[in-house]
Amino acid sequence: MGEQPLIPPSDLLSSVSRALRVLEAVGGTPRGLTVKQVASRCGLNSATVYHIVRTLTYEGYLVRREDGTFTAGLQVAHRYRDLREAIRPSAAVTDELRRLAVDTGYTHCLAQFVDGRITLTAVAPGPRTAHHDQLVPGFHEAPHVTAWGLALLSTLTPTRASYLKQAPTSNLGTSTVSDVEALNPTLTTANRGRLHSESGHYHPATATAAVLVSTAGQPAALACVLSTADLQRTEHTVRKRLVTAATRITKTPPT
Repeated sequence: MGEQPLIPPSDLLSSVSRALRVLEAVGGTPRGLTVKQVASRCGLNSATVYHIVRTLTYEGYLVRREDGTFTAGLQVAHRYRDLREAIRPSAAVTDELRRLAVDTGYTHCLAQFVDGRITLTAVAPGPRTAHHDQLVPGFHEAPHVTAWGLALLSTLTPTRASYLKQAPTSNLGTSTVSDVEALNPTLTTANRGRLHSESGHYHPATATAAVLVSTAGQPAALACVLSTADLQRTEHTVRKRLVTAATRITKTPPT
């Protein structure tokens, strides 16, 4: 299940790779970039970048602003919508997440392996959980600082170290990859009844708790996001609720 290193295919199209690098550079800079700035960041010459941004602008993936900078276009949002649909679990699972969010007021989410990466595939927001930009389908960074990541990492006993070396990193939390075993000793065993939890590593004053679940025959993690104080006060209740919901999800026939 762990992510494997990618080897460039023999028929790799360099022009497509360059265009994607440009799109990533511009998309990662909300204030916008000029052609020269894009060229500098991507290690390309300005003439090449000029033709790429003109093409991407024509196709709707970039927008040229009046000051000459380029930003992400609406087609990027459309592709994200396509991604959400592609990784979305069954309606029964998303209904279960919404039920949990309504009953508890806390955000609940499901994480699965997508293309070998631990990824949030569904999120049901709850009003008692502080908003975090990362709590969206498709988020796959820093799995070692979230309970859903820890739960799924526990299923990778033989390949966990190699997975973590290749896992996408971010500025989330305070723990490092080398802290994982100390952060959660239960990683050594994959147990669907065990509650994986962390406090303050994913986000200050925020805790995440998760249990393993099987959906469509594949391992997944059902998680709750709440305040550190609430987890400390109601950990037993949180575990019981997650395990009960996980049992219902596991019994849901694949669609």
